[in-house]
Amino acid sequence: MKTLIVGIIDPKHKKRDLEILEETKSLCLAEGLNPEKIIVQTRAKMDPKSVVGKGKLDQIAQICEREGFELVVFDHPLKPGQWKEITSRIPVKVIDKYMLILDIFARRAQSAEGKLKVELAQLEYNLPKLTELDSGLSRLVGGIGGRGPGETKLEISRRRSRERIKILTDKLRLLEKRRSLLGKPPKGFYPIVTLVGYTNVGKSSLFNAILGRKDAEVKNKLFATLDPKRRLVSGSLDGKNYHSFMLVDTVGFIRDLPPQLYETFKSTIMEIAESDLVLVVVDASDTSARDKFEKVLNILKDIGVSEDKILVVINKIDIGIPEVYGSFSDFPNICVSALKRRHIFELKKMILSSLYPESLSASCHQGK
Repeated sequence: MKTLIVGIIDPKHKKRDLEILEETKSLCLAEGLNPEKIIVQTRAKMDPKSVVGKGKLDQIAQICEREGFELVVFDHPLKPGQWKEITSRIPVKVIDKYMLILDIFARRAQSAEGKLKVELAQLEYNLPKLTELDSGLSRLVGGIGGRGPGETKLEISRRRSRERIKILTDKLRLLEKRRSLLGKPPKGFYPIVTLVGYTNVGKSSLFNAILGRKDAEVKNKLFATLDPKRRLVSGSLDGKNYHSFMLVDTVGFIRDLPPQLYETFKSTIMEIAESDLVLVVVDASDTSARDKFEKVLNILKDIGVSEDKILVVINKIDIGIPEVYGSFSDFPNICVSALKRRHIFELKKMILSSLYPESLSASCHQGK
């Protein structure tokens, strides 16, 4: 689908806003769209009614008609008033970045619980925009921005939408209650090692590399992993005695994750807090790797993960930028290439020595 991206660049935060635009472009590509053009407006504050101003909206509408664009994606979340103004002036489908992310989540969700959570997030985000005669929403049904579990619910009335939200909320509470009744495996049965990090940094490739087999789907797509995967891994510190740990691959983080998704996937995120070791995976080829790491670190702190449980895994060293490596000297770290299987053995040793320090001590003692 021929797509036009619209963004705002604040002169004081140009680098940040350009990165946001690139992220929006990556999201479009992940969804199979064809983002042929990006229209940028430089301004310190967005127009409260139309984001880019009515004159710019008219210009965008003319470009869409003249060049045959089928979809316009705004890289900022649109408020209901802005949504109404923009869709009344632009004659093609219009979505914002949040709608795009929700759409990707809807397509990627595999488990029944994951699908329920995404549908709930879709409905909660679109509820303020719902009106009986909203032409903007009518253009969404059946395509980008409106597909997935909630596809058939986008044009229903506010009353029916709220009813559906209540049904989904009750179902998810019931699932959580059942899970709590079943109970969790005894803490410490196997130490838990969780992979976290921004989406598309190579977590699933690293997951497979540590396992020594292809177990998680690997795609060069954002949010390729939504439902956490868990596998048992065994290894040895001395070549004789083997120890095991549970390796968990989680959904990738992204800048400005829609609040509805954060809340609906909060239980998944909270599971990270139970980990014995958290591997924060960063991309060695990404110049903004440290900034993204800080955002992940803040989330980990919010859910109660202490820094002494964090190991930074600098992935993609086969295409890495040297200056990225040095920016993590304040944290325990290791440089690897999951794709080329470089330094994976050393990484497993680091994991085991962190989880089983007494075995490492015994091994060193025997070697003297």
